[in-house]
Amino acid sequence: MKLSGRVDLSGQTAIVTGAARGIGQAISLALAREGADIVAFDVVEPTETANKVNDFGRRALSIVGNVTEPADIESLVNTTLKECGQIHILVNNAGIASFHSFQETTLDEWKRIIDVNLTGAFLCTRAVLEHMMQERYGKIVFIGSLTGEVGSLRGSPAYAVSKGGIHALAKTVAKIGAPYSVCANAVAPNVIRTQMVQGVQYPQTMFPLGRIGEPEDVAEAVVFLSSPASNYVTGQILFVDGGFLVRT
Repeated sequence: MKLSGRVDLSGQTAIVTGAARGIGQAISLALAREGADIVAFDVVEPTETANKVNDFGRRALSIVGNVTEPADIESLVNTTLKECGQIHILVNNAGIASFHSFQETTLDEWKRIIDVNLTGAFLCTRAVLEHMMQERYGKIVFIGSLTGEVGSLRGSPAYAVSKGGIHALAKTVAKIGAPYSVCANAVAPNVIRTQMVQGVQYPQTMFPLGRIGEPEDVAEAVVFLSSPASNYVTGQILFVDGGFLVRT
């Protein structure tokens, strides 16, 4: 891996899962702004994201598929390699949540959240990792969560567990990829203003910096971890939490 340098993604291709809206869309646009071509992947058509990427003068592929379906992931990777030649960046962002309590969480809900949030990230990573190791370069960024570190009282226990698993997966992939100059890290947000949390009230004490997080706050952290600026960073969990972990 080369020495760390400035943020510049010119000539690189990034796959972003869950790219149709919210954090995934913000990540896609921030990466495109820095020069990356974007493969936007989601269970719903991510055409809006692709069009906005084009506004930055970057190429965008819009692909519909499910991160829990190995055939969809294989098609995603094959199409990306055919159309773009190389995969430099993978952002494992696709995820779902629930606000059911521990006792209210059904087994079906538990399995579905783990399947999408954790197994989906595993499948996507497994599909690109060998390619990145062969190219001797890659940046894999997982979207974890503050709840993956501290657990959850208000939200689904399955969500917290899935994100704790994401943090462990990022560290595991970092160990595998390091000899091949493939870096793997996670961004762990606090509450972010997306459709996922609409209508849910959070105490102000959760945000020492004085506001709820925005998708762009997460996106800029992902840009750093996707770029040459982080060439000496791997196996880390970057908390984008508005100061939650150091609050008094």
